[in-house]
Amino acid sequence: MKIFLPLVFLFLPLSAHAFEYDYENWNMKLTGYGTAGGAALKDDVGAVTDWMLRGQVSYRQSNDWLFGAVVSQDAWGVMREQPLRDAFAFVESPWGRAELGFTTNIATKLGLGLPDVGGLRVNMDPVIYQLADPYPVLSRTTVSGASFALRANIVSVPTSPVQFGFSYAPKQRHFDNAADFGLKYKFSEGKTKTALSLGASFIDRPDFMAGDIYAPRVTADWRGQFSTGLNLQYNSWIWGLVAKVTYDQNPTGALSDGLAAGTGISYDLLNWSASVSYMFSEIGIFHDGMNYLAHTGILSLRYKFNQYLNAWISGGFVDSEVQSTPFISGGLTVKF
Repeated sequence: MKIFLPLVFLFLPLSAHAFEYDYENWNMKLTGYGTAGGAALKDDVGAVTDWMLRGQVSYRQSNDWLFGAVVSQDAWGVMREQPLRDAFAFVESPWGRAELGFTTNIATKLGLGLPDVGGLRVNMDPVIYQLADPYPVLSRTTVSGASFALRANIVSVPTSPVQFGFSYAPKQRHFDNAADFGLKYKFSEGKTKTALSLGASFIDRPDFMAGDIYAPRVTADWRGQFSTGLNLQYNSWIWGLVAKVTYDQNPTGALSDGLAAGTGISYDLLNWSASVSYMFSEIGIFHDGMNYLAHTGILSLRYKFNQYLNAWISGGFVDSEVQSTPFISGGLTVKF
């Protein structure tokens, strides 16, 4: 095994407002993060980097109305040869927010993930599986598929304990149409905070559509998904539980539906944070044929220098039908 140590990081903010500018009713903002790190895995695995950039321009017409546009790109968007990760316009009103353009479905945006303090992006197409290569595996526990599609999102205001939204994507290259629903409930009492999420999705006639990026592309009569998540926080402790079921009706080719679930816990003490997470994936449970099972365990530790810069290290294993792979990865992450 080789060990690659972090040498550089990608972004270094100069001040608290270095990437935000206001002019009269206009606001321009640039946010993002960059991670430079490495891994102790296999001899043919090099250093791992991850990054995201998001730009937003908005115009506030009044206290109740805000108009704007967002563009973003990240490492996975470049890897998947997508010109942009997000490119959409939005409007915020007293009733909620509406988005139109290329963006993620509302079930994903309102979904909950596992507590994790490392830099391997556990909750969004994890870098872990790029390194350990347990293909095929379901890496996400929120509703996935058609992530870069043209769609409309409508979501209620987040001030209420219950926030909900809907998405619709018309006929496009890899499916006839797609509809999503998302719901999030938040409750706080004393030192305890609770969050619950539900998501559902229906995709009509997916045709060689990329759902989970570590699973085969799907061609079927239709795809249905249901996801749920629970986060419970008490003081500095956070516990999470997530699960997703994906079902394809009459699939052709390699199977890519099944079950993904996970649980994890994290703890903060001064500038230090630690987390332990476990994820489970099984593909093929709804159809005749071979099942593909994978278990992933992660232990992460992070030290926060300030609100912009932190150092992290993660270790664990990925045990799949293909192989069992231990890993160690660490790096620097800069956020702004």
